[in-house]
Amino acid sequence: MKDRQIKIFIDFDGTISTEDVGEKIFIETIPEGKVQPILESIKTKAISAREGWDRLFGQSVGLTIERVGGIAGTISLEKGIDEFLAYCSENQFDVYILSDGFEEYINLILGRHGIRGIPLYANRLNVAADGSLSPIFPWTDEECPVCANCKRNHLISNSSDEDVTVYIGNGSSDTCPVGYADYVFAKDFLLKHCEKERITFFPYKDFFDVKKRFIELADGRKMKKRHRAETLRKQLYKLG
Repeated sequence: MKDRQIKIFIDFDGTISTEDVGEKIFIETIPEGKVQPILESIKTKAISAREGWDRLFGQSVGLTIERVGGIAGTISLEKGIDEFLAYCSENQFDVYILSDGFEEYINLILGRHGIRGIPLYANRLNVAADGSLSPIFPWTDEECPVCANCKRNHLISNSSDEDVTVYIGNGSSDTCPVGYADYVFAKDFLLKHCEKERITFFPYKDFFDVKKRFIELADGRKMKKRHRAETLRKQLYKLG
């Protein structure tokens, strides 16, 4: 399947992980009356994700890298992820993890479950001398005022005009890249967004569903580009 050049981009929080780890960290370290309005403002894009993260870190109490690690240690992964990643490896599909969360807890969780070597694009944590944490946004895009980590840019920069692109996600931070993907697997918030914006998608519950759909597509041999997504990608390729 190497000649097909299928590129698969997967969200982490609530997609690979069964919980939104970023949300959980702040729900446990900020009073409910303060944390929920910020989380809702990020989800509805009333404020940018970058501004939201800054507010959350500013409101958190007693948040240390050790506390983050402790919370990460409680997180499980979605059913079928190991089998799906093995299937991708067997078929030589390139896989990337894109997250608006933070590298530090993502790497901890993936490593604890034996998943390594997959390119990861995410925000990062700065640890001050006093142990306090603040966010770093290495992948922000000034032309994308909503996202802290522009997932669309990663999809574009890690694919070419010849490739078939696949996006798998569930949340509000996934609404930007799905317009540029040929195939979209969506659930929860992202599913509703795709319905509203008339973006063709496959609904799924877990990665067993995703793998089954790939097999139904004859291991990628029937996969083709979505015209609308291909047109949008070409526009960005030219700008790049």
